[in-house]
Order: sequence, then structure tokens, then C-alpha cells
Amino acid sequence: MKTVFGTYKLFAIVISLGILFQSCKVYYKTNTALSDAVLSGSPAKLYTSSDTVFKFKRIVQEDEVFYGLIKSNGQLEKVKIVEDDVKRIRLQNKTMSTVYNVLIPLAVVGGLIAVFAKPNFDSGIEF
Repeated sequence: MKTVFGTYKLFAIVISLGILFQSCKVYYKTNTALSDAVLSGSPAKLYTSSDTVFKFKRIVQEDEVFYGLIKSNGQLEKVKIVEDDVKRIRLQNKTMSTVYNVLIPLAVVGGLIAVFAKPNFDSGIEF
């Protein structure tokens, strides 16, 4: 009975870690211009001069005015971006976000299996 609960506990830990890492997003360290953020179409993190951070789904430009799209109540809302107030913009690094969301949980699962697995083989060599 103990092994069943141990297996369930291990399974719960693995699922929890998977959910935890699914929300991980990685951003490039280099700053980018608003026009480049519009062209990329990828999610962006915008820092204002007052150190407020906005996470946009993407940044769009309409009639020489920049807007950040934020998901609120299932709808995309436009937030006007004041160019003079922008301190820096960082785009999402989709490759590293995928690596962190997939490979790290797999490495954790592999490590847990390696730690908790009991080798059950006989090599036939006696000492």
C-alpha cells in the first residue's frame, strides 16, 4: 500500500512541476524599438520611466500611435503607449520559453525517476 501512495505522490509532484513551468516566459536581454516590436508581432514586456511593467500580447501601430494588446476578461484590450514614457522593451524569446517549459520538467522527471527507481537486475557477477 505504501508503494501505491508513493507512486501517487511522485505523480502529483511531477504534474505540479509541469504546471508550474508552463507559465514560464523568457524575454531577450536586449532592448528593442517600438517599430521593431510591431514588426515582430511577438509578446513584449514594456518598462516605463516610472518602472511600471506591462506585458503585452503584441504591440500594434495605428495612425502613428502605438498600442499594446492586453488580454482582459477574454477580450483583447488596447492600451495606448506614450513613446516618451517608454524606458525599454523586451521581446519574448520563444525558443528559450519552449526549452524551459518542456525540457526542464522532463529533466526533473528523469531525475526523480533516477533517484527513486530501484535497479532490479542481477548481473551474475559475484564478489
